[in-house]
Amino acid sequence: MTICSTVCLAALILNGVKGIGPAKLKKMLSGGLSDCSTGELARLLYQETGKPADGFLGEIETAKSAAEQQIELAGNCGVRILCSCDPEYPSLLKHSKFDQFLLYVKGNLPPSSRSAAVIGSREPPAKADVVAARITAELTERKFSIVSGLALGCDTFAHREALRCHGHTVAVLAHGLDYIYPEENAGLAEQIVAEGGALVSQFPMGEKPAQYNYPKRDKIQAGLSQLVVMIASTREGGSLIASKSILEDGRDLFVPVACGPDKNSPAFEANRIMASENPEEICCLLKIRDYDRSHLHILKSREDYVKFEPAAGGSPADEPGMNEQGSLF
Repeated sequence: MTICSTVCLAALILNGVKGIGPAKLKKMLSGGLSDCSTGELARLLYQETGKPADGFLGEIETAKSAAEQQIELAGNCGVRILCSCDPEYPSLLKHSKFDQFLLYVKGNLPPSSRSAAVIGSREPPAKADVVAARITAELTERKFSIVSGLALGCDTFAHREALRCHGHTVAVLAHGLDYIYPEENAGLAEQIVAEGGALVSQFPMGEKPAQYNYPKRDKIQAGLSQLVVMIASTREGGSLIASKSILEDGRDLFVPVACGPDKNSPAFEANRIMASENPEEICCLLKIRDYDRSHLHILKSREDYVKFEPAAGGSPADEPGMNEQGSLF
């Protein structure tokens, strides 16, 4: 297993230099490089910043040591490190506004760009599990890889249903891949990798879960996906970050209507606001100035599942059968 390509090693090292982030990495390395020598990296930094190359030598050596440690830790855990210049790097993420340029991967990424994020509350309302399972099964049948965050609640429903349907699923984690959180889903994480899916993270090996990492993780979920399905959320739910991000990337957001015995509870408040299709209220909810109305889809029944195909750039498949009420169940 190749843990890290030459250009990815350069990215790891340069990422350790103060003031060098994803945008500058992409600019500096898009044309390739001859080697990862200190002199070559110093030359790239000089071209980017205009500062004397000699001034970067100490930082580069320190960053090299840290990069070598990351590669060793990754290798010990069966993890590969990819950068945006690598052929295996996910195309959808590469072309997202939220691309971080570096990605840690354990397992197998989707065989194509046909990916859909299914996300929602960690404390879902009644029947959200049924809706999550039904939608995940539909997407899996349509050959989408299911992206989610391995959290308890809706994320767990999505991963488990994808596996039950023998589909591909990707868990995006908010910490290093040498650790699994929550611990209750350690077995699920192992199953995802064992059955051909992947665990991915933008965070380095050794990084522990922290509250401020989750919004960053949510943006990567959206970046890896052609569309997002937000199963259920309160007005302040973390799922709204991925929902906002997918619209900012010019991709599609799907939101089921509030349903079941808890349809009027705060656990479905974001769904009710979205379903109103009131632009001002939706912008307030998502904390955005505007959005393309054509990219927001409200799922009122299983009949609406045909909208997944146009959103993915394909042709609508045959309309799936509904139960007698045509409900989301």
